[in-house]
Amino acid sequence: MELSLQDVKIHHKLCRETLAFSALLLVDEVPFARVNNYGNGGSHSFIPVNDDAYNYHEIRKQINEIENYLSKEPKWYDRENGGYLDYNLEIAINDMVIAKYESFTEM
Repeated sequence: MELSLQDVKIHHKLCRETLAFSALLLVDEVPFARVNNYGNGGSHSFIPVNDDAYNYHEIRKQINEIENYLSKEPKWYDRENGGYLDYNLEIAINDMVIAKYESFTEM
């Protein structure tokens, strides 16, 4: 399973506790959902790209499949709290956004 982001936009004026962004999440190169974070320290929001797929149970099932896949990855060290966490979709998206953000700032 390959996860990637396209159309990453950083919203600096909205950033409070965390990086505010919006992006398109692709799973195996197929658009899956728009992902947003409002920079208030909360979780990411997922909006399916296909209106027909806007079924909470279906998208939750797909996210659970992604989470199960990612849980096999090595644990992630949380520097803020000093412990290890299971690698999950939230962390994977954060890693991808930060990588994109760093590439923006290097330009």
